[in-house]
Amino acid sequence: MDNWLRWMIITIVGGGAVAIFSYYYLRDQPAANQCPPPSVELITDEKFADYLKDAKSIKATGYVLHNITPDYIHGRILNEPDFNAKLVMIDPLGKSICQREDDEGGQSNYNTLRSKIYDFWQKNSDQITARNPRLQVSTIDVYPTMNVIIINDNDLYVHFYSYKDLGTKSPILRFSNYKSDTRAAFFENHLNNIFEDKTKLRRLVTGQDFQRYEEASHNNPCPKKSAVK
Repeated sequence: MDNWLRWMIITIVGGGAVAIFSYYYLRDQPAANQCPPPSVELITDEKFADYLKDAKSIKATGYVLHNITPDYIHGRILNEPDFNAKLVMIDPLGKSICQREDDEGGQSNYNTLRSKIYDFWQKNSDQITARNPRLQVSTIDVYPTMNVIIINDNDLYVHFYSYKDLGTKSPILRFSNYKSDTRAAFFENHLNNIFEDKTKLRRLVTGQDFQRYEEASHNNPCPKKSAVK
């Protein structure tokens, strides 16, 4: 066989093989501008703190939200020009907190919450009262069943409050690219239901709103019991 014909056959066969390989390989690869596929994993509290470090937006509802402190919010506002946060915590002046303290065997968060709410005002009042506030703080008097936190409008985190145990012991579920994951819809709905409750949700806007928590009695009104250890 002539060399030129041999090389022609090799070129045609080789080119076809490359084309077939490229088709089957590339069809399963996400486009450069597409989001990665959704995923869910269990993470530790320490790992969650790592994800918080570079957050540009937070939407969260829960009991105490112990990872999201006034100092953390203040630092993110200073270091990230586009940072914003919307937070809903259990109202320490309501009735639901006593039921939760009872279910945790008397673990008191009354003064922790009361002080934390006022501290948000002390450290971030200019961002709370701004025309376009970068921080919104609200309270609600409903029994806490779970914390739901959305970071950067992309990842959803949830942990739970069990009976006779501390919520801080709960493993944390992380839904990456949660909007594409139907498994995350239940938790997103929980968060939205809290934020959209026009009856029980109390948004704190003025200094007087926050001062109310500072001036409240420092003596826990909930019956004292032996705390869960």
